[in-house]
Amino acid sequence: MSRVVFYNDTKTGVFPASKLVGIKIDGKGLAALYAGQYVRLDLAAGRHHLDLSHRETLEFHDEYSLRVDEGDLYVRVYCTELTTRFEASPVQPPGLLEKFKPLKRQ
Repeated sequence: MSRVVFYNDTKTGVFPASKLVGIKIDGKGLAALYAGQYVRLDLAAGRHHLDLSHRETLEFHDEYSLRVDEGDLYVRVYCTELTTRFEASPVQPPGLLEKFKPLKRQ
């Protein structure tokens, strides 16, 4: 299993209505992260189906393939005008735990 950290780095000054990003992995709802939040989870190594969504006036859904290798993976999710995108890296971004707050699960 690999530790995967998703964090919402949407620039709210540019996209004020798009603060919330929905994340599904392999068809299962994982989290809805507000800008400035992160969530950690364990995922098996391999390819996973990643579905990201956000709402402006319309709701946007984007589907991707996410490759998880052994070790940690940090996934930056963010909104653009018409899509929700991601960037993945095995290196923890500087200041991640200072700039982002953990998602509190109910």
